[in-house]
Amino acid sequence: MKMKKTISMLLALILCSTMLAACGGNGSSSSSDPNLGKWTAAAVRVFGDEIDIGDFYDAGAWIELKTNGNCTMMFDGDTGNGKYTISGSRVTFSSGGAEYDATIEGNVLTFELLDDIYIIYAKDGTTYTRPSADAPSYSPGGTANTPAPRDNDLPGSGGLAEALAWWEGDWYGVMYIYDASEEFEDSIGDYEDVYAVIKTDPAGAAVVYLWSENNEMGTVQIQINADGGGVMGSATSVGGELFGYSNVGGHWTILPAISQYDNMIEIREIWTDPDLNWVNYEMLLRPWGMDWEDVPYADQPYYYDWYAGVCDRPMLDVVRESGEMNHSQIN
Repeated sequence: MKMKKTISMLLALILCSTMLAACGGNGSSSSSDPNLGKWTAAAVRVFGDEIDIGDFYDAGAWIELKTNGNCTMMFDGDTGNGKYTISGSRVTFSSGGAEYDATIEGNVLTFELLDDIYIIYAKDGTTYTRPSADAPSYSPGGTANTPAPRDNDLPGSGGLAEALAWWEGDWYGVMYIYDASEEFEDSIGDYEDVYAVIKTDPAGAAVVYLWSENNEMGTVQIQINADGGGVMGSATSVGGELFGYSNVGGHWTILPAISQYDNMIEIREIWTDPDLNWVNYEMLLRPWGMDWEDVPYADQPYYYDWYAGVCDRPMLDVVRESGEMNHSQIN
């Protein structure tokens, strides 16, 4: 089963098209240009918040600017060549009729991927300092630099109450395992339909009760924020239990506004047990009662045809009557 590309895949796709299909351009022709050389990705800035690059690419990412407008880019182990133009602090990457802008301020290259989504690169030999005073620095090795400006005046959303209304309720979808360590390699390729109930409080704290047709998967505490784009806001896990083990806080960062499908909770994560055995999984959830007709067949839940015939009724009633497993804490 081929699952939908998540945010990290979306970043990779756009960057692939930029670098592999780039056309034309006049870059620096002088080997003494200080902008030439390798720039290593430090973070992704999403709606004003910066997230470590490792949360998107296990193998990291970098750009090498060369003379005559040539460049090489690596992201998550994949490398491609392309072209760029540079004028002062502005860099433009071209792909067919599309253009992608970047700026260079000191030793920071800020690549605008989408509206309010940027990849932040630091020139090798320098240290990138995150805008937050208590955030860690990222150093490809060397001296300190002046960070690129951060936009703190992003448009507001509908507020926390509107975001909570979107998250609250019953959800249905699918989970797919696409990679695993040796201990769990028999699970690679497994997928099953999943159910969730999300209960929120006015301060943004929420609990996700999660189970599949065969297993009680966990109870995860999340913090919902109004920031994150659209009325949905964003959410981060802060505790709870998943797949039989605790300490899942910080493992989920959910940004529905940049999902490829509307009204979708999308989780793509690596789960690790205390012995460091791991499973790489993807989970897609949509509000119970909403159809998936805009989603390719390969990404739909396995029993979607059954769901389409019963989703006009309350989820928990359907689950109980059908004899499907229910979550013990909401049974």
